[in-house]
Parts: sequence; C-alpha cells; structure tokens
Amino acid sequence: MKTIIIRSNGLRYTIKDNKNRFLYPKEFYKIYDKLKTKQKLTALVLINTGARIREAQNIKVSDIDLVNKRLVLRVTKSKAKKGESKLTGLFQYQLSSPNI
Repeated sequence: MKTIIIRSNGLRYTIKDNKNRFLYPKEFYKIYDKLKTKQKLTALVLINTGARIREAQNIKVSDIDLVNKRLVLRVTKSKAKKGESKLTGLFQYQLSSPNI
C-alpha cells in the first residue's frame, strides 16, 4: 500500500509501507550519480557510517582519523535527547571506500 502526499506547491510524493528497507548498491548509485560533488561526500559518509544527517553536519576535521580509518561522532541523537552538550563518549565507526 502507498500513501500519496500532495504539498501546497502541487508536488506529489508517494510514501511506501516498506520504509525500513535498505538500499541495494544499484539503487544507491542511481541516486548518488545525480548528486552534486559536495552532496556525494555527505552521501558516502551517511551510507558508510550509518550516521544521521545532524551527526554528519557536526563532524570536524579533528574527528577524522585517516590512519586508522575511523570517524568520531561527537553529536548523536541519544545525546541530543538528554540535552547534553559536552562530550561524554566517543562513538567510532569504520570508514570504508565506496566499492560496493
């Protein structure tokens, strides 16, 4: 079953029931190929780390460890819910290349 949403500007959006489904590599690259250069970097970070957009927006150069291929996410959803602003723990995710 699909839900159709019509925005005030007349654009129609379809929402599928299987929202929790993951993207297959071909589906990801179909989207990826249409992105601008800056958007491609963000898409790779999101898909390879599982980070949320807000978490990716808060990544600093000092959070990237190219030698050990690690990325530290200092701002996470669980910290935001608790209202924490200080660093209480480091969440590290393995970075991988886009060879899917």
